[in-house]
Amino acid sequence: MFVAITKTLKRAGGFRFAVGIRITKKNAWFMLFALMFAYMFQAVWYMLIGICWVAYYGMYWFFFGLYKIYYYLFKWSALGVKKLYAFIKGKIDEKKAANSKVE
Repeated sequence: MFVAITKTLKRAGGFRFAVGIRITKKNAWFMLFALMFAYMFQAVWYMLIGICWVAYYGMYWFFFGLYKIYYYLFKWSALGVKKLYAFIKGKIDEKKAANSKVE
């Protein structure tokens, strides 16, 4: 078991970062800039995903707020119309009652 692990470790050699090339003293600066370039695209990708999530939840709360505004607007206006109708109906009923007493 130990023989297989040590052979695998020897085959792997040095460190490998995302691009599959060993980093040595000769290519260290090139690899630094290459990896910075690659990770820059990764960062932009994850920022784009984050912005999409923020926009999604922002639109959710925006439309939820609009829904609640119109819900209460129509609910209260319906209650107001109902009370107004009852008030007018009551006045009409009072006039009918007053007219019937006079006759």
